[in-house]
Amino acid sequence: LVIDGHTGLLAEPADPESLAKKIQALLHAPVGRERMAEAGREHVAAEFGRAINTQRLVRCFGVEAGPIFNS
Repeated sequence: LVIDGHTGLLAEPADPESLAKKIQALLHAPVGRERMAEAGREHVAAEFGRAINTQRLVRCFGVEAGPIFNS
């Protein structure tokens, strides 16, 4: 879900210093923080919204939405 530097920041696993540096970077860059937050919202809406997930499920199961989805 996180695209490093675009929708958020990734820290090295099991590395508290890396995490602290990323948090400090966010604390000191409010404009960049807001930009990444907005990019994150847009990314989630585009990639994981109801419409796209429905399309993916239909393709996965190879069926069209039937009466159960239309009621």
